[in-house]
Amino acid sequence: MPILPAIVFDERRLIDVIQHLLRSAQPVNLVAETLVNTSPRIKQPLKRFDNGERVIVTIRRHVALPEGVDGVLYGHEGECVWAEHRLLVALVAQAFGWGADLTKPDEHKRECALLMPL
Repeated sequence: MPILPAIVFDERRLIDVIQHLLRSAQPVNLVAETLVNTSPRIKQPLKRFDNGERVIVTIRRHVALPEGVDGVLYGHEGECVWAEHRLLVALVAQAFGWGADLTKPDEHKRECALLMPL
């Protein structure tokens, strides 16, 4: 039974890092697996789990979060970490007052928001 890793937001401070646990790790069952376009020429495997989440699992470092997908898991050397998740996007959007459509504004603002401390 696969286990989705915990969703953690790292808030960087001058001398330390505060970790906010948005969701703990949870066991899931695979319901369906398909392919989804992540760019005009690249398709990635999309897995749908019994908890209703739709997740892309990839070995590529930078995959944009497509519409209708809950998260992107980056897998390297047998370990998976969240590269992106809608809960992280929503947290950053709320913190900066950008609204829920944070995935739509220009990427520079979004990247800066993810690097800036709250």
